Amino acid sequence: MSLTELMRQFAENPIPNLPLSLTHGFGYPINAPIAEKQRVIRAVLEDLRAKGFGGLVTNVCQTEYLKNDEEWFILRWLVQTCGEMGLRVWLYDEKGYPSGGAGGLTLEEGNPDWQAQGLAMKAVTFAPGEPVSIPFPKGHTCVYAAYAWKTDSLDALPEEALLSPWKTYDLTGQADLSDENTTDGPVTAAVFYRKPMYEGTHAIHNVCEARRYIDVSNKEAVAAFLENTYRPYVEKLAGAGRIEAIFTDEPSYMGAYINLGLFPQSTRDAFDETMEFLPSVNWGADVANRFASTWGYDLKSRVYCLFTGHGEEAMAVRQQFYTVLSDLYEQSFFAQISDFCARYDLPFSGHVLLEDDIRYHPVFEGNFFSLLRHMHIPGIDMLHGLPEKIRADAFTPKLVSSVAHTYSRPHVMSEISAHAQGGKVTPEQFYGTMTTQYVLGVDVFTSYFGKNLLDAPEYARYNHAIGRIDRILGGGRHMAEVAVYYPIETIQADTIPHGDEQIYSWMYKNPLAGACWESVRDTMNALLDHQIDFDFLDAEALEKARYGDGTVTVAGGEAFRVLVVPYCLESPRLTAILERLAAHGVTVLRLAEGAVPDTLPEMVTDAVTPAIRLDHAPQILTLCRENENGRSILAVNTTADPVAASAQADATGEITILDPLTEETVQADAAGFTLALPPYGAKVILLG
Repeated sequence: MSLTELMRQFAENPIPNLPLSLTHGFGYPINAPIAEKQRVIRAVLEDLRAKGFGGLVTNVCQTEYLKNDEEWFILRWLVQTCGEMGLRVWLYDEKGYPSGGAGGLTLEEGNPDWQAQGLAMKAVTFAPGEPVSIPFPKGHTCVYAAYAWKTDSLDALPEEALLSPWKTYDLTGQADLSDENTTDGPVTAAVFYRKPMYEGTHAIHNVCEARRYIDVSNKEAVAAFLENTYRPYVEKLAGAGRIEAIFTDEPSYMGAYINLGLFPQSTRDAFDETMEFLPSVNWGADVANRFASTWGYDLKSRVYCLFTGHGEEAMAVRQQFYTVLSDLYEQSFFAQISDFCARYDLPFSGHVLLEDDIRYHPVFEGNFFSLLRHMHIPGIDMLHGLPEKIRADAFTPKLVSSVAHTYSRPHVMSEISAHAQGGKVTPEQFYGTMTTQYVLGVDVFTSYFGKNLLDAPEYARYNHAIGRIDRILGGGRHMAEVAVYYPIETIQADTIPHGDEQIYSWMYKNPLAGACWESVRDTMNALLDHQIDFDFLDAEALEKARYGDGTVTVAGGEAFRVLVVPYCLESPRLTAILERLAAHGVTVLRLAEGAVPDTLPEMVTDAVTPAIRLDHAPQILTLCRENENGRSILAVNTTADPVAASAQADATGEITILDPLTEETVQADAAGFTLALPPYGAKVILLG
C-alpha cells in the first residue's frame, strides 16, 4: 500500500492509532443530577477528541467505590457514548493503586490471612556467659524458626558452618527466645518471624492511599478481587459497547521497605511505623508447602540462607525460593485474571511495579517473562517526560516488548507522564516521550500528561504524529536477529535483604547481582548505540524454541541468529541451552565480568545484517517492523540537539523518508543517504 493511501486512510479514521487519556474523574459533584453529569462527561470527551486522543482509560466513580448504582449507570452511558463518538474505552481496575484490594473491599470482606505476608529475621550476637534473650517483636505474627551459631557474624561464616547451626530452638507462637551462651566465644542467635507486610511498604508509601494489600500469591484473595471488581465490570457493562482492555496498576509482592517518608493523601488502614523494621522477605499462605513439593526439602531447614550466605548452596536456596514466589504469583494473579478476562473477551493489560532494574524483580515481581506472558497487552510505567531519561531507562520497554514478541502479543502499552518533572515538559519533549518509547517497542500510550499541557491544536498535532507512525509500523513482525539473555536466576541467587534499609540502599550491597545488572545494562546500551535492535529472552523461551540451521525461533515467531549472554552464573540449565544453540549454528557471545567489550557491536554485525547502518550516532535509536505495508524503520533522536548521520539501509533502490509531524517526505538512495533529525525528532523510512 502506498504512503499516500496509508495517510489518506489515517486521516479518515485516526482513532485506532491515537494515544488514550487516563481519566479517573470528571469533576462533577457526586449529588449532581444525572443530566448534569452526562453534560460534563460529554464535554470532556469532546475535549479529548479535539486534542487528538483516541479515547480514554477510566473507571467507575471512586466515591462509594463499586457500590453506587447511579455511578454504574453513568459509566454504562459513558461507554455507549464513546461508541457513538467513535472513541475507544479501556477500564482501570482499582481505586488508585496498587491493584488487588478493590479499594479495600477484598480484605474487608475476606480472610485476614489474605493480607500480604513477610518473613523477618532478627539476629543478635551475645558474649560468653551472657544471657541469650530476644523478645518477640511488636507487630509480628509468630515464630517460624530459630537457630544459633558460634560466631559474631553470620556473614563471616564459611558455608559448611552456616549450614550446621550450633543450636536449633523449638519455638512456637509469639515466644521470646531465652537461652545462655555457655561457650567461650560469641554466639549469634537468629529468630525468623511471620508478619503482615504493611508498615514500611509500598502499600503505605505511595501517592494514593495507605491501605493493607493482598497476598498476590494467594489464589483465594485474587479470586475475591476478581469478584469484587472484574465481574461487576463485565456484568454491568455487558452490551454497552466494546471495552478494548482492562488496566491493572502496580500489583506486586510487598516484601521490602520502600519510599520511607512519602505518605499518601489519605489513610484507610492505620499503621504503626514505630515497630521495628527487621530485614524481611516475601511470604505467603502456600510458600513453604510449594517449596517442599518443588525442591524436595523443608525450607525451614535452610531459611537463614534467605538472609545470609554467599556459598553455592545458600545461593541455590535463594534461587529456588524466588522461583517459587514467582510461580505462585504467576498462577494466582496473572494466570487467574488472564483466564477470567479471556472468557469475557476483555483483554488484560496494565503494568507491574519497578520494571526498570532487574535487581527489583525477585523481590516485587518475579520472572517478567513468566508473569507478563499472561497479559494480552503487556505494559510498562514511564514516569519521565524527558526522552534522555527514557533512553537511559530503555531496559523497561525493551524487556516488556520482548515478552510481547516472544508470546505473540500484538501490542505493548505504556502509562506515560512527566510525574518526575512535576508535569512540566516542552511540547517537543512530550512528543519525544512517545517516539522514544515507540522505537523501544511500545505502541499504545495511556497518558497522565496534564489536560492543559498544550492547547488543543498543538496536542492534536503531536498525538496525530504518533498515530501516523503507528499506522505505518503497527502490527506485523519486529525485525531483529539478536537476542540478549535475561539472567533472572543470577539476580535471584544474590538477592539478600540487609538490615532495616530500604531496597534502594541494600540492593547495592549484593555484588554479584550488581555486576550482572551492569553487564545487562551495558550490553543493551552498546547494541542500541549502534542501532542493533534485539529482544531479551529467558531460559524457558529458549528451551521451548524451535532450532534450525543457524537460527532459534521462539513461540511468537521471532527468529534469532545471535544470543549475547551478559555476565551471570552459568547454571547447568543455561549450559545445556548454550550447547544446544551452538550445535545448531547460533552464534553465542558470552561476556565476562567487567566492562562490555568495545568490539561487541562488530562481533554481532559479523553474524547479522542490521536494517540500517549509521555513522556513529548513539543519539539515534531505530526500530524495524514488517507488516502488510512492507518493511519500515522508525528513527528517533533522543536528545535536545539536532543530529545528522550518514546512513545505509538494508534495501535496494529508492526509499521514502517521512517526517510524521510535518508529513513532509523526501526520496533517497538506500545505498547512501543522510539521516537528519531535529531535536527530539523522528523519521519513518519506508523500505518497501
